[in-house]
Amino acid sequence: MINLIIKNAEKQVITLDILKSHLRIAHNYEDEYLNNIIDTATGVLESNLELSILYKTYKYVISNYNINYPITLPIKNVKNIEIVVDSVNNQLSFETNAKCEVKLNSTIGKLPINIEYIAGFTNNTEEIPKDLKLSVLQISKNIYDNSEDYVLDSKYIQNIIQKYKQLHL
Repeated sequence: MINLIIKNAEKQVITLDILKSHLRIAHNYEDEYLNNIIDTATGVLESNLELSILYKTYKYVISNYNINYPITLPIKNVKNIEIVVDSVNNQLSFETNAKCEVKLNSTIGKLPINIEYIAGFTNNTEEIPKDLKLSVLQISKNIYDNSEDYVLDSKYIQNIIQKYKQLHL
């Protein structure tokens, strides 16, 4: 089973200006690098949260499927399941439940099965909780500084991760 991001969020959790201000950077020649750091820091936080902060489109590939069991998607905050197809792009009918598990209604076409879905907490950066933004900022700073103390070991960051994992947004 593989879960791939096929379309990233259109925005970033924190802006480049916020990170540059936090790092006290006045020049522009590292902007692309800093944007990559923000994306990486967001990915690290999302991996630990097991949820996406901003809407992204995912493709989940299942190489073996038992029709007696629903498919549990790996990202918890699913907004919409776009399409379920087999390996030759035959669309498969499906149902979902409150847990956003996918149950195929028909016999399986050719394996593997591809599920495209949108997941995320929001598409509006103003709705992102401040502690999540601060976490992305701190992880970004840690990546930029390349310090030896790993930021995810911080009790503060671990507390935020546990809080949002339990909420299942």
